[in-house]
Amino acid sequence: MPPPNEYEGAPPPVANDLNTPSSFNVMNFNGQGFMGGDHLETGLYDSMATMHDYELSAGVISDTGTMQKKITASGDGIAIRGLQVGPHAYSYHSLWSFCPIHRTGRGAGVSIIWDSRIPFSNPYCDKSGRLAAITLHGPGKRALRLIGIYVYATPQADPAAALLLKNQLNDLILAAKAADIRYLVTGDFNEVPVWSDASVPGYHPSPYPIEYSICRLLKEHRQADMFRKLYPNSYGATRVDPVSGARTRLDHFWGPKAWARSGRSHMTVDSKRRVLCASDHCLSILRCSFKLALGGSHSAVRCVDSGPKQLRLCMSKLPPPQAEACV
Repeated sequence: MPPPNEYEGAPPPVANDLNTPSSFNVMNFNGQGFMGGDHLETGLYDSMATMHDYELSAGVISDTGTMQKKITASGDGIAIRGLQVGPHAYSYHSLWSFCPIHRTGRGAGVSIIWDSRIPFSNPYCDKSGRLAAITLHGPGKRALRLIGIYVYATPQADPAAALLLKNQLNDLILAAKAADIRYLVTGDFNEVPVWSDASVPGYHPSPYPIEYSICRLLKEHRQADMFRKLYPNSYGATRVDPVSGARTRLDHFWGPKAWARSGRSHMTVDSKRRVLCASDHCLSILRCSFKLALGGSHSAVRCVDSGPKQLRLCMSKLPPPQAEACV
């Protein structure tokens, strides 16, 4: 099999590109526990730096491996962190569905990170560390329910838990529909949708029981498999098996069909794992216009005053610097 291209789909977004208007960019990445244990600060910094570098508005990270005791968060699971880039300071909110104690070292945890300038409401985290959701708001009544999920790789090992996860996602979807809010579901589905991928070059099967299938649930809700709709002839593999080299499309974005039909949506898969290379999964990015996602321009959506600021420290009251003492 020939080596993968540098990217599958479209080229990645470029931060602060004056030649193109700012777009609503969302990333998806399975970190394989890269924010677990003592690696939280490094993994979180790398994630926020990636969001800055690619001008991402939000991101979902599955399999964080993060335990509740490792990060200070509100009762809703929300934490705020800053990122220093040169003279500028950036702020990011994050929502944490923590890895349960009994899952330590076995894979769990989902986090949603977003630009602090975007208003939000209704955070949700499940107790299994597999599901998280936040509503991002635009002008007026426009909003987007962003849902992150980490689906069980072997549902047969715990059928009750796998079915509960699917039902919880279904409840979130029904609630969003009842409130007339569009929703975007992304994460590691651990499934390759056979009905759409079997005829695509490079296809590698990953069978999944129908009764637990998240792809089938979203298809029933008439959502669009964004990569497949946008790039019907490109496989878009998001994981490369470190032993066999098999490439599978396990990580997904499913969103409104109107996004795929608009002609203003694009997706990128970092096939060579140049960014966030802590796992054998690839970073994937969905981008569309702010107006399509949240009903307004990027300046209208990013209305909370917590964006990048030039740091000017007042040092007039500090004593003059002293010469370093000789030892």
